[in-house]
Amino acid sequence: MDTKKRVYSAAQKRAHERYIAEKTTEVRAALPKEYAIKLNKIAEKRGCSKAQVLKDMIDVTYSSEFDNE
Repeated sequence: MDTKKRVYSAAQKRAHERYIAEKTTEVRAALPKEYAIKLNKIAEKRGCSKAQVLKDMIDVTYSSEFDNE
């Protein structure tokens, strides 16, 4: 496995920063520690990021709450 660190150009870094600023919002929540453990386990099992797990769960919950209105 390649353990070299990736090198990004200054333009790539600016583009990434611009994307984050324009397209994302940071959401924070103070939860009991066991929730962080549960979130990590779900993400590991699914092979995705914790952010993706949260997005999927929000989408499922939103659909069940609002799609039948």
